[in-house]
Amino acid sequence: MTDFENVTDDAAAGLDKPDDLALVKKMQQGRDQIVNEIKKVIIGQEEVIDEVIITLLAGGHCLLEGVPGLAKTLLVKSLSEVMELQF
Repeated sequence: MTDFENVTDDAAAGLDKPDDLALVKKMQQGRDQIVNEIKKVIIGQEEVIDEVIITLLAGGHCLLEGVPGLAKTLLVKSLSEVMELQF
């Protein structure tokens, strides 16, 4: 279970408008859809998937390092397909 999945009405009580809560829930659903599609291709890399999505949504940059065969390129390619981006 991730932090996104733990959002409750109590945790969102500090939001000013009902629209804010709806936006948070919509973003959570979108993130869940992205993760579910990527997990169809990438097995056992949940932490890396979460970190790459956080980086993307935050507008940041990341460097994926690792030994050959860890599906780094496949992860980026799959993410670009799911989000309809160019690879």
